[in-house]
Amino acid sequence: MDVVSMTLRGRAGAAALRAKYGRDEVAAWMRAGRDRKYLLQVDPRGELPEVERQRRADDARRADMLALAQRSRVARAARKAENDNARIRAIVDPPAVCPVCVPFNERPRWSTSRYCAAHLPRR
Repeated sequence: MDVVSMTLRGRAGAAALRAKYGRDEVAAWMRAGRDRKYLLQVDPRGELPEVERQRRADDARRADMLALAQRSRVARAARKAENDNARIRAIVDPPAVCPVCVPFNERPRWSTSRYCAAHLPRR
């Protein structure tokens, strides 16, 4: 199963779950599961006082969110660099588009007009 199929299948399942139980109830279950995950992460045996467990769980959640933000920043920077490089390549060596074959409004933004073999001007 490819990524797109899995994504659509998951989205359909989430929509069915929300339709059956309601958005607020499902969100409450998800929050409770997330909180339980961090509580078990910081104190698997349940030996700490409840206030300390909550404080550490909040810190663990904050650390995870900051790590996620860092990964997102790196991915955005990589995409931006890739887009900038593609734009520079298009300016330096723009694609050739025959002005007879391709109407003006359908040409790529960064293109040069070069006649194709069928429409070369005669000298």
